[in-house]
Amino acid sequence: MMETYLSRRENLRGTVLILDIRRIPSAEDLQMLQWLRACGIPPLLVVTKCDKLSKNQRSRQAGVIARQVGVEPEELNLFSALTREGLDGVWARIEALLHGKKGIF
Repeated sequence: MMETYLSRRENLRGTVLILDIRRIPSAEDLQMLQWLRACGIPPLLVVTKCDKLSKNQRSRQAGVIARQVGVEPEELNLFSALTREGLDGVWARIEALLHGKKGIF
């Protein structure tokens, strides 16, 4: 059902894929990312709960996640709902998706 939605939704500009910084991406996360890429839908990778780790742990874990999903660490959007860290960056990237700007994901 999700694959059909993603492949037929012509006005879909992008999708936010939420990942937990304390976990490696699951098989389902990787499958969703594969569907998005196959359908040409830009994924906005938001890595949540970044406040739960120290800066060193955060950097190390972001590298692990980036390798797992096949992107550069800079393409991940680190975010904390608690501290609101990364909120402006996520909104800026959503805005860019809405206006069809490419190359920042």
